[in-house]
Amino acid sequence: MGTEKFFREVELPEQKSQDNGVLFPAVLSPNSGTEYLTASEVVDFEDAIRAHKPWLESLLVKSGAILFRGFPVTSPSDFNMVIEAFGYPEFPYNGGIGLRTQVLGRVYTANESPLDMEIPFHHEMAYAPDFPTKLFFFCEEEPGAGGETPIVLSHIIYEKMKQRHPDFVDELEKHGLKYMKIAPEDDDISFPSGTSWKSLFKTDDKSIAEESILAAYSDPESEKVGPPKTSAELGNGDPVDDDVLKDVLKILKEECVAIPWKKGDVLVINNLTVLHGRRPLVRAPRRILVSLCK
Repeated sequence: MGTEKFFREVELPEQKSQDNGVLFPAVLSPNSGTEYLTASEVVDFEDAIRAHKPWLESLLVKSGAILFRGFPVTSPSDFNMVIEAFGYPEFPYNGGIGLRTQVLGRVYTANESPLDMEIPFHHEMAYAPDFPTKLFFFCEEEPGAGGETPIVLSHIIYEKMKQRHPDFVDELEKHGLKYMKIAPEDDDISFPSGTSWKSLFKTDDKSIAEESILAAYSDPESEKVGPPKTSAELGNGDPVDDDVLKDVLKILKEECVAIPWKKGDVLVINNLTVLHGRRPLVRAPRRILVSLCK
């Protein structure tokens, strides 16, 4: 049975075309004029996902992200069912630096820092030796204004940086990057990486916590990240050039795609190839839920 019975690829003005002509992100909507479109049950969407999972996976690899728009996903339980339909194992959020709360099943709140704060681009838990490969986002309440989740392809940033700062990229590839985070005693939701060491390591015993290593980073010029709690340097101990960091932040903003959320949107991201962040909320409400997968 062809994918055209269930899905149709649509274009949005915010999408960007990659060198191979593939749009980033891919955007799928229900195919009009089909029996599927008249169904209001999320189970029909689940069946379509299961029936065409190989095609959806290949599209995710080619594009890097898929936005599902216009499907009957209206609640956290619906979102949980969609996640289960893909069949990916759950990734436990142990060691994550952002505060999250379980809603139900495999569904969690997004980073609970104040919504008027920007969250910088990152690969989810890239600082950890084990990290999720796929991220699911669901828009339960669309923002009044702002609050987008911008995404950008990592290889584009790498290529731009290689052109503009070849020496820095060479040093980075040679020595790697080292992050240091000073975690507070208790959870602090006033900034995006405010998880306490107790929550990070799931223990109140400092001797157990000291057996692990965690890291985080932020824009050094940001006025909203709170007291200095993070730092980054090259693996050989040399500092990261502030001018280089400013330029990479500029490139990220230039190359990213930020599609305004619509209620019911489900966004799937390949965490191995795509960075994501959060733009400040201009006008409430906004409620985005997430799930991490292996």
